[in-house]
Amino acid sequence: MTTVIKRGGSRQKFSPSKIKKAIASALRSAKVPKKKADVIVAQVGGSVIALFKKRKLVKATEIGKAVGTRLATKSKAAAAKWRRQEKIKTQKATKKKTAKKKVAPKRKRRTAKKTTKKRVVRRKRRK
Repeated sequence: MTTVIKRGGSRQKFSPSKIKKAIASALRSAKVPKKKADVIVAQVGGSVIALFKKRKLVKATEIGKAVGTRLATKSKAAAAKWRRQEKIKTQKATKKKTAKKKVAPKRKRRTAKKTTKKRVVRRKRRK
């Protein structure tokens, strides 16, 4: 059974239907004719699914890159749409990661001794 590690770090069971739906969506947004789109989905989807079904762990970004390179050979417009979607997904995932990690560091409080020493030094300089 193949497990996909998503961009956010969560894990999910490998789903070939999701890959085919994503490819079909990219082809639709690139306005590829339906008959041609069905053939491309079968070819690209089949090769990508066969490639990753054998492995136990796969990163979602690896799947995305594999689909993008295979789509580029079939339809350049669809490949461009695919790359654009991948870029958006990556940006969203990095925003989520950084939002979780952003914790304001605690400020060190100055002790009374340090501040009074500085005031004394400043007063001496003024004279």
